[in-house]
Amino acid sequence: MFTLTLRSQSNNWVVNSSAVVFEIKNAKALVTGNFTGLTATINFNPLALPTSKIEAKIAVKTIKTGIEMRDNHLKKSEYFNAEKFPEISIVTNKISKIGDNQFVAKCTLTMKGKSKEVDLPFTYSEKDNKASFIGTLKINRLDFGVGSSSVIMAKDLIVKITVYTSRK
Repeated sequence: MFTLTLRSQSNNWVVNSSAVVFEIKNAKALVTGNFTGLTATINFNPLALPTSKIEAKIAVKTIKTGIEMRDNHLKKSEYFNAEKFPEISIVTNKISKIGDNQFVAKCTLTMKGKSKEVDLPFTYSEKDNKASFIGTLKINRLDFGVGSSSVIMAKDLIVKITVYTSRK
């Protein structure tokens, strides 16, 4: 008698490193910055998208633009209100494949106490039990009440998210 046992690999990924970088025009100048310390629960299998789910959070207080005075201003109530809303979070609702190693996640983004569904296109690459998730998100800051009184800042900003993981 012959018995075949298949070992299933975990779909759970642990964040090893990440980068969350944003850019926005302010007074016609491009301002870039980043957030650090992304934490995430990632259960992703490209062959089982209906059961795949990603939840991520980042602390608002980690914002850096290269100018400390601007960073402190962005943490105030007119912008991110870091004291009252210390985290920005994103949770996938549905993930669809759109091409080779290319996906789009319908997500709920919560920032400054407001939630909105957004699309997050991303690429996924896996090798030797390590994977990368790289995506770009376009956000209208006014949807979240961030800097509502600014007339010189563009309403749309781009957020580039890169996450390197290993199997749990």
